[in-house]
Amino acid sequence: MCILQDATILARAGFENSASLLPLALSLKTETSEKVFGMAAGALTELRKFVDDNDAARDSLKKISGEFARATFEELDWNEKAGESDDDRERRTTALSLMMDSEDKEVLNEGKNAF
Repeated sequence: MCILQDATILARAGFENSASLLPLALSLKTETSEKVFGMAAGALTELRKFVDDNDAARDSLKKISGEFARATFEELDWNEKAGESDDDRERRTTALSLMMDSEDKEVLNEGKNAF
């Protein structure tokens, strides 16, 4: 987690290429610790500011973010389970946010039906 945090700080300061965050964050997509998963998701979110003015890059990052979150979202689903840990609740929220941001049609449709 410290490596990812350091890489994010270096990218923000301009000492590291922001693209270096991508493989590091993606390597943590199956992480079960909410703090580590959240840090990796945060790194993906951090990259948004670098692609805002480029439609193709923005769309690509959305797709990558959805792929990052998919396994966790499929594991945890929409609904809380009895006895579920706080970490799982937080990971669900993070994964759901990334899936919706990726404009995953199935998740968006389910969200519209649920609310």
